[in-house]
Amino acid sequence: RGSWPPGVLPPLSAAVRALGAPPAMESAPGPVVFVLAADGYLYTRPAQAEPLSQEYVWQQLCLVGSSYKSIAVDRGFIYGVTAVDGLDVQPLDDASPDKWQQLHLKGVKCIRIDASDGKLYGLGKRRTGDCIYRFQSKQWVQAFNGTKTAMAIDAGTAYGVGVDRKSCNDPWVYKQELEPTSGTARWVKAFKAGAPDGSGRSQITDLAIVGGGQVALAIIDGRMHRRDLADFDDV
Repeated sequence: RGSWPPGVLPPLSAAVRALGAPPAMESAPGPVVFVLAADGYLYTRPAQAEPLSQEYVWQQLCLVGSSYKSIAVDRGFIYGVTAVDGLDVQPLDDASPDKWQQLHLKGVKCIRIDASDGKLYGLGKRRTGDCIYRFQSKQWVQAFNGTKTAMAIDAGTAYGVGVDRKSCNDPWVYKQELEPTSGTARWVKAFKAGAPDGSGRSQITDLAIVGGGQVALAIIDGRMHRRDLADFDDV
């Protein structure tokens, strides 16, 4: 219980660089996941596909470059975090390595990003964990309190990988509403982040949540893992 089954990636991919989970596309049943592999190509597959399923194979979409550390796909655009933690963007249609345009470079920098409904969010670059920021007025502005080591945005909810201070070897994924309807928003436990690496930090380096909190996808040790959340009740 709580484990992450390994994903199956294209043979040409030495490692997964990043992942993104946009709304459903016409060509796929339900939400799809994008992975940027070490070969610089963007691959896509329905999020509902089981890790070892042959029903849906990884489809090579386009070459965007191998120097990006994190990606997000939203409303027909792909965003990428550069090697120096800058932020680039280009249209997803006919994307290529030479079509990136710089969106942000100075000030606060983020190393992981996700997007939802035209809004871009990012995780700060402190190695021990950082706050989640929102990109507005051409700069990163803190959106939530609390320190997280990975983050995702889905269906009006922010998710962040953190560690329960009362049990430092028991990492959790927490969630918080982007725009709470009443009261003050706060982080609450969503599900366990998986087996710790012994340091008190989760092994997850990138995270995506899709289907209104039904499916979680994570990068662990350079590979994508998938977990159905509907059948789990960790809290």
